[in-house]
Amino acid sequence: MANLRLTGVKDGTHLVLVDAEGAEYTLPIDDNLRASLRRGRAERPAGATESVTPREIQQMLRAGATVDEVAELSGLSPEHVERFEGPVTSERVWVVQQAMAIPVGRHPDSPVLGDLALDRLATRRVAPDSLEWDAVRSGSGPWTLLLSFPVEGRQLRASWEVDVQSRSLHAIDDESRWLSETDADSPRGRRGLAGVVNAFPSRAEREPAGPVAPRVPAAEDTGTSENDPAGGTDAL
Repeated sequence: MANLRLTGVKDGTHLVLVDAEGAEYTLPIDDNLRASLRRGRAERPAGATESVTPREIQQMLRAGATVDEVAELSGLSPEHVERFEGPVTSERVWVVQQAMAIPVGRHPDSPVLGDLALDRLATRRVAPDSLEWDAVRSGSGPWTLLLSFPVEGRQLRASWEVDVQSRSLHAIDDESRWLSETDADSPRGRRGLAGVVNAFPSRAEREPAGPVAPRVPAAEDTGTSENDPAGGTDAL
């Protein structure tokens, strides 16, 4: 029997597991799994040592799992998991802000992703304040930027693979390709920025007139102890 290691949560519906050779597996988070975890928690002897490390808690939160989901999957209390939530949330927000500021196109005056997406969605009458941006990462894989938005009563989502260090984006579904396409021969590419207001700060607001402070990347995960959850998160 192969030993599998938990590395994250995919879309909040599957656990992501890897074996000793790096092969990846997914396990649905269903009622059977939840029932098994509840039984295991009830059977745990009083004073038993927790087997889930702070790094693993951070990985699950970074992959998009909620505090309650991590608590249920790990057998830990929600209060314990919450101690690790803040640094990971800050890291995910930072990745979203960096990704939204990446220029889309080869020209010096190319619009940034956040502004371009707002312009495209304005043509579908999507209100700026209805957009929900997020960033998740499974294990040591790349960051995935997510944008959820309502269209005609349906909630749609666009996804990009993001490399923050190289400031590059790769659209991975039809919605993200439509939102970030810049082909000059395409009707979509010929739309200019419509001056819509971003739910996040605009590029002008993100770039102060004075010297720009150096970018501070997410802190390295240095084996944070359970008593020091804010000590850092895994490196980008």
